[in-house]
Amino acid sequence: MDKELKTKFDLLKSNIKKLGEVVVAYSGGVDSTFLLKVCKDELNDKAHAILGVSYTMPEKDRIQAIDLAKKIGIEPILIQTPEFSSPDFCNNPVDRCYHCKKIIFSSFKKYMVDNHLNNLLDGSNTDDLKDYRPGKKALDELQVISPLIQAGFSKEDIRLVSKEIQLPTWNKEALACLATRITYGEEITLDKLKNIEKAEEFLREIGFTYVRARIQGDQMRIETSVEELPLLFADGTRQKIVKFVKDLGYKFVTIDMEGYRMGKMNNL
Repeated sequence: MDKELKTKFDLLKSNIKKLGEVVVAYSGGVDSTFLLKVCKDELNDKAHAILGVSYTMPEKDRIQAIDLAKKIGIEPILIQTPEFSSPDFCNNPVDRCYHCKKIIFSSFKKYMVDNHLNNLLDGSNTDDLKDYRPGKKALDELQVISPLIQAGFSKEDIRLVSKEIQLPTWNKEALACLATRITYGEEITLDKLKNIEKAEEFLREIGFTYVRARIQGDQMRIETSVEELPLLFADGTRQKIVKFVKDLGYKFVTIDMEGYRMGKMNNL
């Protein structure tokens, strides 16, 4: 670990230690897993994890997240989140993430108040400040603490230190809620989220690593990393994907030739 990164890491540990007790909004992704591990190391039984149970998170990811938290030494608190009860979420406006985060983190805060727990943390990093993140406003309003931003951690920093402390998530694909795959203004429904989950799981099963299945009307658009684009046209693979997606009920199956990039729906 170079000197600059060690300075950031020491600052992160010091800041967490000063809090005394924390609840990490945890998803099992690269950032929140790293944060949870550091909190556990610094605060032991005063570090807690809270995980939202939602249709916007693939079930497989949730099961893996729970298992990983237990390996770190923390039994995660599971909260059923009520975002589908809000038209501000279901109608999928451009600031959907604000409404979603407000609903989810408010439910976390309520649990914490009811159970006398302090300091809700999230895993936002400095890269998140460069993208369109309306959810950040909700976190600020609810006084959620972002220690990785405070200590100056970028995504790459988190991966590097995660590798050094032997976290299996150091090279994990970035997670994002399934609602981010649906074009703004199109209604979010349970069926759409399930179809996205099924399509992405199918793509991983046949050999793809970085994938997104995005919905625009009666079209499902497939994204993979640039390196994996040629695999889409391997013998039989294209036909399998077309059949699978059409069996889900979509008329058109398209491929994004630009390749996978986080936050792409923000530009549509």
